[in-house]
Amino acid sequence: AEEVEQVLNARIKVYQATEKLPDQIAALEKDLAAGKDATADRFLQLARFYEANRQLDKASEAIARAGEKDAKSVPVLIAAARIYESSGNMLAAADTNRK
Repeated sequence: AEEVEQVLNARIKVYQATEKLPDQIAALEKDLAAGKDATADRFLQLARFYEANRQLDKASEAIARAGEKDAKSVPVLIAAARIYESSGNMLAAADTNRK
């Protein structure tokens, strides 16, 4: 799980440096809207992309969808708590941390 997180962080940094992050967000949104491989991991990835692009409202929505797909996923719960806290939703952050 830690290696997956490190790889995702590296990909995000590359996308930001090359200004491709909005393109990656759009492509992933399109895939998920079409139902293509709509897993918790893919919604987590979308939430992380939104978070990196400072779109915290959309990140909160995406991480909630990831939580619906897999409510027991530790990476999803960790990201959800951080995203909720960053967006100012302290109640949701606290509830997520308790889980």
